[in-house]
Amino acid sequence: MDKSGRPVHQHAIADEMRKVKSEMQHPDALNYVMHGLRKNATIELYQSGRDEEMVKAVTGRSGV
Repeated sequence: MDKSGRPVHQHAIADEMRKVKSEMQHPDALNYVMHGLRKNATIELYQSGRDEEMVKAVTGRSGV
């Protein structure tokens, strides 16, 4: 959600990610993709002991 409570569009997030990646010092930063970030977030949530419903809610997935 944005500051006004509206859902944030995927393209707005992708634009912000491009800005962040362009400022990163890691040589592979420009190769990072949003799908990979969501996958990593899913793994981290499971490893931290979150249940499946929580992981689905946070990652926006119906099936994990």
